[in-house]
Amino acid sequence: MSEYVARELKLPNHIQVRVRIYANKEGLASTYYNSKILHDANGLDVFIRGLNMRLAMCDFVDAGAGKECADVKLKGMLDFQESF
Repeated sequence: MSEYVARELKLPNHIQVRVRIYANKEGLASTYYNSKILHDANGLDVFIRGLNMRLAMCDFVDAGAGKECADVKLKGMLDFQESF
Protein backbone atom coordinates (compact mmCIF):
# COMPACT_ATOMS: atom_id res chain seq x y z
CA MET A 1 0.00 0.00 0.00
CA SER A 2 2.77 2.47 0.90
CA GLU A 3 4.53 1.81 -2.41
CA TYR A 4 1.32 2.52 -4.31
CA VAL A 5 0.74 5.77 -2.41
CA ALA A 6 4.31 6.90 -3.04
CA ARG A 7 4.31 5.93 -6.72
CA GLU A 8 0.81 6.93 -7.82
CA LEU A 9 0.09 9.86 -5.52
CA LYS A 10 3.65 11.16 -5.37
CA LEU A 11 3.63 11.18 -1.56
CA PRO A 12 6.46 10.14 0.77
CA ASN A 13 6.73 6.36 1.06
CA HIS A 14 6.72 6.44 4.88
CA ILE A 15 3.04 7.51 4.96
CA GLN A 16 0.83 4.73 6.30
CA VAL A 17 -2.71 4.29 5.04
CA ARG A 18 -5.42 2.70 7.20
CA VAL A 19 -8.16 0.86 5.30
CA ARG A 20 -11.27 -0.33 7.11
CA ILE A 21 -14.00 -2.01 5.05
CA TYR A 22 -17.50 -2.31 6.51
CA ALA A 23 -19.76 -4.71 4.64
CA ASN A 24 -22.48 -7.30 4.96
CA LYS A 25 -20.20 -10.31 4.49
CA GLU A 26 -22.99 -12.85 4.04
CA GLY A 27 -24.84 -10.69 1.50
CA LEU A 28 -21.64 -9.89 -0.38
CA ALA A 29 -20.61 -13.56 -0.52
CA SER A 30 -24.06 -14.53 -1.79
CA THR A 31 -24.01 -11.85 -4.49
CA TYR A 32 -20.51 -12.84 -5.64
CA TYR A 33 -21.41 -16.53 -5.65
CA ASN A 34 -24.66 -15.99 -7.60
CA SER A 35 -22.79 -13.78 -10.08
CA LYS A 36 -20.20 -16.56 -10.51
CA ILE A 37 -17.39 -14.30 -9.27
CA LEU A 38 -16.79 -16.83 -6.48
CA HIS A 39 -16.73 -20.56 -7.16
CA ASP A 40 -17.96 -21.43 -3.66
CA ALA A 41 -19.58 -19.55 -0.81
CA ASN A 42 -16.45 -19.92 1.36
CA GLY A 43 -14.26 -17.98 -1.08
CA LEU A 44 -14.96 -14.59 0.48
CA ASP A 45 -14.02 -15.89 3.94
CA VAL A 46 -10.64 -16.99 2.57
CA PHE A 47 -10.09 -13.57 0.98
CA ILE A 48 -11.08 -11.67 4.13
CA ARG A 49 -8.88 -13.82 6.35
CA GLY A 50 -5.93 -13.28 4.00
CA LEU A 51 -6.52 -9.52 3.82
CA ASN A 52 -6.79 -9.16 7.59
CA MET A 53 -3.73 -11.30 8.27
CA ARG A 54 -1.45 -10.07 5.47
CA LEU A 55 -2.00 -6.33 5.65
CA ALA A 56 -1.69 -4.98 9.18
CA MET A 57 -3.31 -1.65 8.31
CA CYS A 58 -6.33 -3.21 6.55
CA ASP A 59 -9.45 -4.49 8.28
CA PHE A 60 -12.54 -6.10 6.82
CA VAL A 61 -15.37 -5.76 9.32
CA ASP A 62 -18.58 -7.75 8.92
CA ALA A 63 -21.20 -5.11 9.74
CA GLY A 64 -24.06 -7.59 9.38
CA ALA A 65 -27.23 -7.54 7.33
CA GLY A 66 -29.50 -4.54 7.38
CA LYS A 67 -29.77 -1.24 5.59
CA GLU A 68 -27.97 0.87 8.20
CA CYS A 69 -25.52 -1.64 9.75
CA ALA A 70 -22.37 -0.30 8.07
CA ASP A 71 -23.48 3.29 8.81
CA VAL A 72 -23.90 2.47 12.51
CA LYS A 73 -20.41 0.90 12.68
CA LEU A 74 -18.81 3.86 10.93
CA LYS A 75 -20.63 6.39 13.12
CA GLY A 76 -19.55 4.48 16.23
CA MET A 77 -15.91 4.57 15.11
CA LEU A 78 -16.06 8.30 14.39
CA ASP A 79 -17.75 9.03 17.73
CA PHE A 80 -15.08 6.98 19.50
CA GLN A 81 -12.24 8.87 17.83
CA GLU A 82 -13.83 12.24 18.67
CA SER A 83 -13.91 11.31 22.35
CA PHE A 84 -10.11 11.52 22.57
